[in-house]
Amino acid sequence: WINGKPSGLTEENRAQILEQMPAGSIEAVEVITNPSAKFNPEGTAGIINLVLKKDRKAGYYGSVSAGGMYNIGSPAPGAHVGANFNYNSSLVDFYVNLGGRYMSHESDNVTDRYSFERLPLDSYEDVREQWGDTLSYLNTLSASGRSFLGLFGRMGADFHITKKSTIGVSLMGHGGTNNSANQNTYTRVDWGLMDTTMYLRSNQQAGMRPSYSASLDYVYEIDKMGSEVRTSVEYSGHQRSGDYVYVQEALRGYSPEYTQIQRQNGKSQSARYKLDYTQKIGQTQKVEAGLYGSWQQRLSPSRAWNMEGEDSLLIQFNDFDYEEWIAAMYATYGAKFGPFSMSLGLRGEYTNTYVRTRDVEEESAWSSTRRGYFEVYPTAFLSYAFPNNNELQANYTRRINRPRGRQINSFRDMSDSTNISFGNPLLDPEISSAVELNYLKTWDDHAISAGLYYRFSDNAIERVRYLDDNVMYSTFENVSRRQSAGLEVVAKNKVTKWLNLTTTVNCYYAAMDSVFYDTNLDGELDLLYPFQQSFSWNARLMA
Repeated sequence: WINGKPSGLTEENRAQILEQMPAGSIEAVEVITNPSAKFNPEGTAGIINLVLKKDRKAGYYGSVSAGGMYNIGSPAPGAHVGANFNYNSSLVDFYVNLGGRYMSHESDNVTDRYSFERLPLDSYEDVREQWGDTLSYLNTLSASGRSFLGLFGRMGADFHITKKSTIGVSLMGHGGTNNSANQNTYTRVDWGLMDTTMYLRSNQQAGMRPSYSASLDYVYEIDKMGSEVRTSVEYSGHQRSGDYVYVQEALRGYSPEYTQIQRQNGKSQSARYKLDYTQKIGQTQKVEAGLYGSWQQRLSPSRAWNMEGEDSLLIQFNDFDYEEWIAAMYATYGAKFGPFSMSLGLRGEYTNTYVRTRDVEEESAWSSTRRGYFEVYPTAFLSYAFPNNNELQANYTRRINRPRGRQINSFRDMSDSTNISFGNPLLDPEISSAVELNYLKTWDDHAISAGLYYRFSDNAIERVRYLDDNVMYSTFENVSRRQSAGLEVVAKNKVTKWLNLTTTVNCYYAAMDSVFYDTNLDGELDLLYPFQQSFSWNARLMA
């Protein structure tokens, strides 16, 4: 989130938007691991909120900044510039943020892929025992480079109509160019045929990704204790366009030679409305309630041609249209009774999705899927303060991860002819529950916190891969149940007047049930991945 709102950030554009934002415009980064029912339950891991600077100094205030960076191995250094301006008075608070950034990256990658004979077994207790002789081998050497020039702009104003009423308007926009080039050298050996094939495949991409968002907010302060009414409406849009040119050349053995052009465009827009009511009851109790509604639409047409001289042959046609409506309402109650604090909440959401796809140009070839479902999201937060600055906290939340974007788009990405990926429009949402137990202890110059958590997800959305005729296909499926648990300990120590130490220790356990998938589309499920589990830990000391 940006300033407590999605602000047009999606899984498809957030990387580009964050790259374009000037770091100097960020005031703080808030991490909410288990949000209450007041917040949108989207995303299984919580909320990261970027708080942007909005200085409240009286009068005029401004700043400019510039900087550079150099990544080892990059073709050119990066640079960024930024400017901020603020004007504040008793009637209006006005701000402008501008920024620009250029960056470039280069990378190399080596991949080895072995295909083994599968031996018949009665069970899959140890999947490592089912492999026989090596049938084929594929080596891929990849060199890639990427550069982009991004522009960022943000402006807004808060108008203090009365001592209790404030209207806020904000605009934000991003734009720029994105270019990349990639070259892959493939060597494939088939031991059964004693055949070796080598070929070179290169691709270039040039595109643009402009986006924008606008919001209107209204705040009415009911009393000085913090009771208030907040309402906001937001509209955002994001576009992307790009041409991809793939050239494949044979170096040894049989390999098709061709030039392929793929054109992909995209357009997404969304609107959100939110109404929040907060009522303080004395100094120790608070009631919150609210309404939420959102609409999203994503259009993504794609075409691909094989070029033979001046002739072109259309080999891929894909249109993807996704719409989503969400209506929600929530209520929370919080209270403090001596050393005991609590907050209980309940949120109900109804979601309706409509997906249309077609892979031929005929208007009657559209296929559609409509889904509607209702989910309830309870939250609970309990805290007890013991003597001598000891506190114990426990909380529970339920969240949802709705499939979107490339996860459900059936478009086939053919940038790598040996690795083809596509989405699954029939994915179900992933539902997660999380429990946390935290302990905090503070002294004058020291503090320690320990957190223990457990999270599990049903209908877990995972990427599944399977091999067919020396091509690795990759898609998404609701494959199994996923769970994780962890322990985090953080200690802060003021050793001297000039030295502070922060020590962090993390232990993390993750497990996923066995994954079965119909790779041959014959109704028979094949074991792709057996039960998986892992344990990891890390420690960090910062002075």
